[in-house]
Amino acid sequence: MTFSRRTLIKASAASAVLGSIGAPLQALSQAIGPSTSFRSYNYNRRYIRHRNFQVELAEVSYTSGERDRLDATFLIRSAFGSTYGVMFEARNENLRGYFLRHKDFRLVMGKMPPPGSPDRERFINDATWNWAPGLADRSDDRRYRSYFSANFRDRFIRHRGFQLFLDRIDTSKPLDQADATFQIENPGLKPA
Repeated sequence: MTFSRRTLIKASAASAVLGSIGAPLQALSQAIGPSTSFRSYNYNRRYIRHRNFQVELAEVSYTSGERDRLDATFLIRSAFGSTYGVMFEARNENLRGYFLRHKDFRLVMGKMPPPGSPDRERFINDATWNWAPGLADRSDDRRYRSYFSANFRDRFIRHRGFQLFLDRIDTSKPLDQADATFQIENPGLKPA
């Protein structure tokens, strides 16, 4: 079973604003914070992190080196032209302007094209995410979340073999749900 477009839009609209239609981004920032890390639901010592512009699920902790913690921490940005969408920018000073995006259904870090570039609109669409309560644990949507693509609303961020993909999720399979659920760590492994 996969989510219907109507279900996804309804979940996105309802949960993304946390009950505050007038200020969805403000509510999101209050719930997540300006700097956050995403811990795997089913591998609780592993976080989403980037390394050499690839995105993976890796073991990182508060005692890891600063670079590892930075690579597993993202800045929350408002998505261009989206009321509810967000973008995740690299926390590293030398990677500002690089965002978590999908390319050929794999997650990578990509540099935002300059204004006026013919690739900019596609990049923004590929780097914009909406969220729903965690597919594996809906008990606390401020703690557990699942993220789906703004331009492929039936596909969620999901890990497989410790790599990150944009996949359709079979909600009848607990493993699929767990692989697409992340625990929000605020203020992240590298505080702002």
